[in-house]
Formats: sequence, C-alpha cells, structure tokens
Amino acid sequence: FRSLLDEAPRIGFDSFPRGTALAAELGGHDGLRRLAFFSKGFYKLDERDGQIRVSDLRMGQEPFYFFTFALAERASPPVPLAEPIRIGTRPDIDRGLPWLWRRALGEPLPPPR
Repeated sequence: FRSLLDEAPRIGFDSFPRGTALAAELGGHDGLRRLAFFSKGFYKLDERDGQIRVSDLRMGQEPFYFFTFALAERASPPVPLAEPIRIGTRPDIDRGLPWLWRRALGEPLPPPR
C-alpha cells in the first residue's frame, strides 16, 4: 500500500512463491484452468492441511485472499476434487485495521501476516 502521507516516494514490494511446481502436478485441472483464465494469470498455488489450493491474487493480500479454492487432496499424484471448494480467507481484523490506520498515516510498516 502507498499512503499519501508516506515520506519516501518509493513503494516496497515483497516476493512470494506462486507454486509453479504444484501447477505441473495438477496438469490440466479444470478448476485451475478456469481460475487462471478468470484471474488473467494473477494466481498462486499452495498446499495447506493436505489440500492443494489456488488463490486469485487480485483480491486480498498475502496470505489472505478472498477467492481461494481447494482443488485437490494431497496424494501421489494429487487427487482432484469433483468440484473446487471455496475456502477464501480473511485477515484478523484486530490486527489488520490498526495496521491499515497506521499505514494511512504514513508509517512504513510491513502488513500483518
């Protein structure tokens, strides 16, 4: 985020893995193909609690993305689910709102994760 009250004109960016190895494991999974098209390529794959998940990076902030779907159960190879299951996540409001307020006032803070 960039605040109008930031002293430095530079915006800091963080880099996160996109899960390209998981994409290769899933092959042509229909749910992955559809979200890749819908998100115009702005998506990531990750594995949590035995599920392979896909997230649309345009709606949220690491690690909380509104459009997150479970695509497969972890096995060797992954076992696709009959239908993707929506499991979007939300940030902890008690940590997120104070951070947002401080950022709006120009304090250079990393986002809560």
